[in-house]
Amino acid sequence: MKKTLICLLILTLICSCSKIWDYPTYDITMLVDKEGVGSLLDPDYAENILNDNVTVEYDGQTYEMVVLDTRANAPRWQGLRVRNENLKFGEFSPEADYRGETFIIHWGDGTSDEVKFDLYVKGRKNVVQRIWLNGKLASDNSLVVRIVKE
Repeated sequence: MKKTLICLLILTLICSCSKIWDYPTYDITMLVDKEGVGSLLDPDYAENILNDNVTVEYDGQTYEMVVLDTRANAPRWQGLRVRNENLKFGEFSPEADYRGETFIIHWGDGTSDEVKFDLYVKGRKNVVQRIWLNGKLASDNSLVVRIVKE
């Protein structure tokens, strides 16, 4: 009986560990600058966009920008948020196999930008990360994009 219980325990452990790789989640990081000025997400810059009606349209939903206190613990998700002068969107897992995923960022002034990204696992453990801004490849090894507003 003791051997049977040990065998069942080992079998249970093997079955529960069928997933060998555990991938972190990723978000899209957007560095939003004004040419010759610096970050439009800097609260000390008079013309920042922190109080503008910035939204992201993705997968049939609209996400409003939330400015997080840098001293507070950030929520695990989700949506569009500013923290430490970075604009971040989403919480994506490469296991979901994102290819050509697109969202539109609306700046609140009538302008918008299209961001497209790939995030997927290639082979057993290589994570592919690519990001495009308005149809042009911005990075083929990260999900960080620099957006320059005029």
